[in-house]
Amino acid sequence: MFDEWSRYLDFEIAGCSLGQLVLASLAVVAGLAGRMAVRWLLARLARLAAVRSRTALEKVDDILIHAATTPAGWAAVLLGLYVALRMLPLSPDAQSVAADVARGASIFLLVWFVVRISDRACEVWSEHAGEGVDAAQRQAIPIMRTVLRVFIILVGGAFVLQNLGYSVGSLLAGLGLGGAAIALAAKDTLSNVFGAIVIFWDRPFRLGDWVGIGGVEGNVEEVNLRTTRIRTFDHSLVTVPNASLTTANVTNWSRMNRRKIEVTVGLTRQASADQVEKAVEAIRRLILQADDLHHDGFAVNLFQLGQSSLDIAVVCHTVATDLVGHRQARERFLLSIMRMLKDMGLSLALPAQAVHIETMPGK
Repeated sequence: MFDEWSRYLDFEIAGCSLGQLVLASLAVVAGLAGRMAVRWLLARLARLAAVRSRTALEKVDDILIHAATTPAGWAAVLLGLYVALRMLPLSPDAQSVAADVARGASIFLLVWFVVRISDRACEVWSEHAGEGVDAAQRQAIPIMRTVLRVFIILVGGAFVLQNLGYSVGSLLAGLGLGGAAIALAAKDTLSNVFGAIVIFWDRPFRLGDWVGIGGVEGNVEEVNLRTTRIRTFDHSLVTVPNASLTTANVTNWSRMNRRKIEVTVGLTRQASADQVEKAVEAIRRLILQADDLHHDGFAVNLFQLGQSSLDIAVVCHTVATDLVGHRQARERFLLSIMRMLKDMGLSLALPAQAVHIETMPGK
């Protein structure tokens, strides 16, 4: 019976024995079955990782499993096809071509795996960015995702061409000359793109922040690859090239932790030294008792003896940093000073000037 089966397996079809065709078919079926097994196993691991993962750092295993699911399945199919081709009586040239194709397909699957890792990492980054990270960073995520994808594909394509026998060095040299010409022609555009990267990385401001850049002051409305748009307080829209932001002084008023009040309280010259000293102490107490003023970093002193007034310099800071809250706290503080001076019997000095007349007209 064994001889009979052997005779059947030795039967040739198109130059291949039936046994070789059966083994090749079994290899293909094994590759397909391996793809299903890999997908099932990774699906189970993904469920376990999803239950355990909490923070972005703990989601590394989730990222790797999600990225490997599809490429690993096709890798099993590719392995089955390669084993099937090795079992067939192909010529050395055909075997060499099959090996080159298998290597190229393997590199393609590896590149696909890395691209999926970068895409999934950007998705996780975007999910956690929605939990309090500023909007400018959320806007940078799609840009970083595209840049990573293009870079990985270019590197992977170079490896594939190298394995297929093409000279990648000469190709890169030609691309280098062309790239230099393109970079020279698009110098300003590239400068703006690098400026955008600096903004997204250094984050000197966020969308909605009140900033001053050069002679422009307003709220940041949009940041893209080429420009930053600022809505000024008269509601005009100013477009600033990102390249200029890398060298300009950027003042972010929205990041103030306190806002300064600086006023001069001028008393009439009829006030005595004791009265001025009591007024200084009373203003200090007003600052310490106010809930909307910081109780440190203030200064209240007799500043100068003016021609028509005794000037008390007051420097303090409001808790509120927005314009409306700051001005309301300033108003309450100044009104408190006016009431305190009235209770003490002191008056604010008015500007005065002495005029000496030597002769009157007609005399």
